[in-house]
Amino acid sequence: MHFNSVFDHRYQCSKLPKNFWLTMQQAKLTMKDKIVLIYLYTGPYTNRLGYFQCSPIDIAKALDKKIISIYSSLASLQKHDFLKFEVIRDFIYLPHYFEQFPIKNKNQGMHVERLFKGVEIFLDDNFSILLDLIFNLLKSDHLSRLFRKTLKDLFYDLRLLMLEGE
Repeated sequence: MHFNSVFDHRYQCSKLPKNFWLTMQQAKLTMKDKIVLIYLYTGPYTNRLGYFQCSPIDIAKALDKKIISIYSSLASLQKHDFLKFEVIRDFIYLPHYFEQFPIKNKNQGMHVERLFKGVEIFLDDNFSILLDLIFNLLKSDHLSRLFRKTLKDLFYDLRLLMLEGE
């Protein structure tokens, strides 16, 4: 799965909510892991879905770190369930994104719907990421009925595909 456009054209900077810092303290992450996670939540590749394409090389350049250090941080953050990383296409999914930045109104809901419609699904994708994203989206009250129905149908279809593959 991937997006037709790389950037969400978010504001120049994003503020992290207070509970973000508490969550990081509880996980006992290293400072380098925290820096990478903060970059992923606030960087130019991040979008309103918390699912975006960003290569470790780009992260290393932006943070002026060695690529091996970035891979180490990505592995650590994945181990602590702060992200899921699709190595083949360099997609990053932040599973707690909507906890940190909930969809607060219909306008945000419409924006998220437009972003999600730009996601292309490939048969070799890790459907667990997409299922988790859909599950998190369905928790919002600010999505249109039609979009919610589309998400529910897609969730059901992907579950069937996953079960057939086992």
